Amino acid sequence: MNTPIAIRRATPSDGFLVEALTRRIWTGRVSAESTVFSETPETVAAQIAKGGAVILLAGDQPIGSGRWVAVPGPSGQGRWMEVKRIGVLPAYTGRGLGAQILEALEAMGLEQGVTGAQLAIRADQSRLI
Repeated sequence: MNTPIAIRRATPSDGFLVEALTRRIWTGRVSAESTVFSETPETVAAQIAKGGAVILLAGDQPIGSGRWVAVPGPSGQGRWMEVKRIGVLPAYTGRGLGAQILEALEAMGLEQGVTGAQLAIRADQSRLI
């Protein structure tokens, strides 16, 4: 039996869950110096409040997440979204779930009036570019 996959929007009260899930996703996949390891539930909750986040679920188990924060557009004009921390647990990679997270984040940004987007990617993650 296949476990249904669903995406739900996160709220600032999900800061602890999103921080813990993000840490699980990225441990062993990015440098130990990554800022992902200095985040706290409070800093994640603040990011969610300033933009948005989603949680990917397999049944009732969180398996992925992504978030965005509002940033000024090029030359300081307009309101853009910076997409951050999209990831899924290793057992769920290769299924297009990251793309689903990105689509959900994009929809949230459009609903909130953003006019463009940029991705936050570490220099040591060149395979993502």
